[in-house]
Formats: sequence, structure tokens, C-alpha cells
Amino acid sequence: MASFIGMNFNEVEDTGAVAFAFPAGTHTVMVVGDNDRQTKSGGRMLGLQLEAVDGPFKGKRTWINLVYAYDNGTPQKDGKTLLGFFLLKRLAIACGVDTSRGLDVAQLYNKPVAVQLSVSKDLSDNDRNELKGVPDFDKTPGAQRLAQKPGAPVRVAAPPPPAPAAAATPSAGIPAPF
Repeated sequence: MASFIGMNFNEVEDTGAVAFAFPAGTHTVMVVGDNDRQTKSGGRMLGLQLEAVDGPFKGKRTWINLVYAYDNGTPQKDGKTLLGFFLLKRLAIACGVDTSRGLDVAQLYNKPVAVQLSVSKDLSDNDRNELKGVPDFDKTPGAQRLAQKPGAPVRVAAPPPPAPAAAATPSAGIPAPF
């Protein structure tokens, strides 16, 4: 049994930031904590602690879990990619992180980003949040690059039409060319 004898709980500052489940919907949050652990099936799961940065839940925190690797250690198995790996990539790109060489989760810390959350029940019948989408992702240059199919020509905005030529005016003593 744990013992806390000799610890002064009066020195612990109450930050008011208690973990709970946000209501389903879009929330502006930032990553403030993480943990990486093994799933029951032998895969890998990343827990991200999110803190609301505005609105009625400002300062409140919740945890989401993203399963990012199967028991074979990769995000792919039988031709399927884990949703958690896909969502982690979208979250990173929406936070402005270049994922082309991997990802250090600390790069996501303290960067406000809009996320779409849902609410489900955990094994103890408590509410918990699940990441369902990253609305800010679609607004990023990274999203526009990912939308291009491999080998497809890159779409470039057409140049503006040339300005109409100014009408020639005759100079003193020089006839106009028309």
C-alpha cells in the first residue's frame, strides 16, 4: 500500500487544470503532455494530453490515445494503415511540423490547433475523448502537397493577364506609328 506520510500537500499548487472529456465537437487545443506505451495486443499507442486554449473550457485538459503501430512494429498490416498514425501525421502537419524525416512529439507542444473530438466510454464506463479529425490540416501547405497524386502535375495558379497596352500618343513633331 502506498504511503504519503511526510509529504506536505499544502505546497502543491492547484492549477485548476483537471483532466476530463470535452464535449464532442471542434476545440482549439495544444499538446501539453504525452506518453508512449504498449497496447494489450503488442502494438504501440501514443497518449497526448490536450489543453483547451480558448472558449469555455480554456485551461481544461483531456487525454487522447492514438494507436500508431501494430504488433509488427509498423503502422501497416495487411495493406491497412492505422487511423492513429494517419491522424498523428495530420496533427503534426497542422502544427507546422515537417514529418518527412519522422516526428519528435515535443515538436507538437504548445502549438494551438483545431481538433475534432468525439466522446466514447472507456472500460470503466467513464467518458473519454477520441480524435476524429484535424480541421486545420486542410488549410496547411502540407495538406495541399499531400492532395497531389504521385506523378500528377503540380497545379500552379495561372499568371495574371497582361495589362492592356497604353495608347500611343504622338510626341511633338513625331508622327504616331499608326
